[in-house]
Amino acid sequence: MSRWNPYKQPFIIFSLIMVAVILRLFLMNYRETIEVDGVAYAWIAKDWIEGKGLDVSFIPPVYPLAIGFLFRLVGNYELSGRLISVVSGGLLILPVFLLSKKLYNKQTAYYAATLTLLYPILLNIRRLF
Repeated sequence: MSRWNPYKQPFIIFSLIMVAVILRLFLMNYRETIEVDGVAYAWIAKDWIEGKGLDVSFIPPVYPLAIGFLFRLVGNYELSGRLISVVSGGLLILPVFLLSKKLYNKQTAYYAATLTLLYPILLNIRRLF
């Protein structure tokens, strides 16, 4: 029986996050249009980039700001929003793992992280941006 190597844990979690991001990047290609909320976020990011200010009276400002920053690298508001959603969905595995590990145990945390990776509702591409 092998002993648990604590240095394997970050590698496994990093691998799960990378698989989640790659899977979401692949599925991103199967969505043709953005949802209504996505249009609002992109519009706010566009106004901010164009110097018209940041009108976030009805939504939190972090998502439009992230879209605006990524727009400067990508040059497309829709793609920026989708990439933010892909990365956020992949990084969701980390808090799920840590919370499950704290509340239950390491084995349950790995199961929870894997289910988060594969859960169909979280992969629902219609809600991706």
